[in-house]
Amino acid sequence: MNSYEAAYAIFVVAREQYIAGNLTRSAATDIVTFAFGKTGYRVVGITPAALGAYASNDFRKTSGIQRAHLHGRAETFEHLCKRPKVPSKRTFIDFWTEHDVTVLALNRENKTIAESNWIPIDNPTGALWPHGGLTFGFAAFREGEVLKQLEAKHLNIRTSEHLKGTNGTNYAKTPQALKQGSEMLAMCKLLQGKGLTIETLKKRLNKSKGAVTGLFGDLRMKGYAIEKYKNDEGVWVYYTEQAPV
Repeated sequence: MNSYEAAYAIFVVAREQYIAGNLTRSAATDIVTFAFGKTGYRVVGITPAALGAYASNDFRKTSGIQRAHLHGRAETFEHLCKRPKVPSKRTFIDFWTEHDVTVLALNRENKTIAESNWIPIDNPTGALWPHGGLTFGFAAFREGEVLKQLEAKHLNIRTSEHLKGTNGTNYAKTPQALKQGSEMLAMCKLLQGKGLTIETLKKRLNKSKGAVTGLFGDLRMKGYAIEKYKNDEGVWVYYTEQAPV
């Protein structure tokens, strides 16, 4: 079965019904997206905070991760509908697949993903993190291994030239000043010395696990290296040897 063929045929009908006023833009967009099957919402990158969250969870399926669109889905559909004639199949497929791309991000990063830094993921066919409607696929032997490679390449290299983003900034080369009273400063102070576990950090900061691991990524962006080791109980302990500036 060719999902692209089906998607184009469905798009032609959805476009006609949307223009006629029989379908809302949101409904028409969802119908076309569904037709692309597992190749929809293609993942092309991940934010440092989301990668930090996966790393803190031993690269297993992790809650609090979303696929944030770099281009609005409804706007993509609208653009194709504004053309005076029905786009050709090739034009439709090329435009849709180029714009229906996402970046793995924490929930709080979704709204600002277009202005955020993110690390590219090579996923031209959408085989990684395959679309499954409201959720997406994940397997330790597949996505987990990709994440391990990304973590080794990026999160421990704060001057990485590979970090991509629309505002052009990279990891800071040296630790940057942290704002007084900020959550990042509080986290950095807690990580001094022997460090703390995720559960302890959650209680000390009164934050969820996703928020705690997100702060790891934020600190790394500021130039702080976050290290970890397993304690006698086999639980990961996180620490930094860099005092807050």
